[in-house]
Amino acid sequence: MPKKATDLTSIDKCMMMLYGDNATGKSVCATTTAPKPLLMLDIDDRPQTYAGLEGVEYEIFKNDGKTATAYRELASRLRSLSREDELKYRTIVLDSTTSLLDIITDDILGLSGKGSGAHEGLDLKHWGSVDERFRKFFTTLKRLDCLCIVISHEQVFKDENLNVVNYATMRVGQKISMKAPGYFDEVYRTYVTTDRKTRKRQYLMQTQRDGKFPARTAYNLQDPEVGTVPILDIEEPQNIQKVLDKIERAQKNPEEFLRRVKAQRDL
Repeated sequence: MPKKATDLTSIDKCMMMLYGDNATGKSVCATTTAPKPLLMLDIDDRPQTYAGLEGVEYEIFKNDGKTATAYRELASRLRSLSREDELKYRTIVLDSTTSLLDIITDDILGLSGKGSGAHEGLDLKHWGSVDERFRKFFTTLKRLDCLCIVISHEQVFKDENLNVVNYATMRVGQKISMKAPGYFDEVYRTYVTTDRKTRKRQYLMQTQRDGKFPARTAYNLQDPEVGTVPILDIEEPQNIQKVLDKIERAQKNPEEFLRRVKAQRDL
């Protein structure tokens, strides 16, 4: 039986990527502002980022230096979550794709190091296996009936011939990182600005692509006069719950939202 698209007024089930440079608020934003209860799947082994937070449970996946079991344990845990009829978590956070690459690499090569960085020497055959595991992993994650947030570090690629710098959403090799955003509904870049006078820092999320950085939001409204209207501003404060609320309000009252957008444009 077909369902009405007008009944879709919530994004509780969504695949979201937060990526950015170091110390731009990715993990803190996810764990402090996303809906609770929240499960942190921690591959970075950085419990200090969520220590003491109410409504947050965590599991740490790391190789112990003797056996390379972290990836298989994580994949098994993810499969078990996908089989649950009623998931108790509203949000699941994976932190981060860089460490995910490390434990996938260790599993493929049979290594036991902690974040060995062995991916630097992978050949094409191995990269094909890495690509396939990322695909299966994100596909399983997307089946979960909740908000899934994946934390990633941005990657910089410089074209020496054209002298152009490009940015990608994951430090997992250029081909995989360029393809990765396709697995996600929302892709936001985190960054920090500092007021020159007050020196106050502001933590922001970029929700739409520009000439340098990839970003994307799938939540738009259609207006016969102006066409596609994104619900989110290009810059949004780093608050996941407020972003979700903004999208839900706009979807429930699209006429009011579009009226305010037009009024602002006429100023």
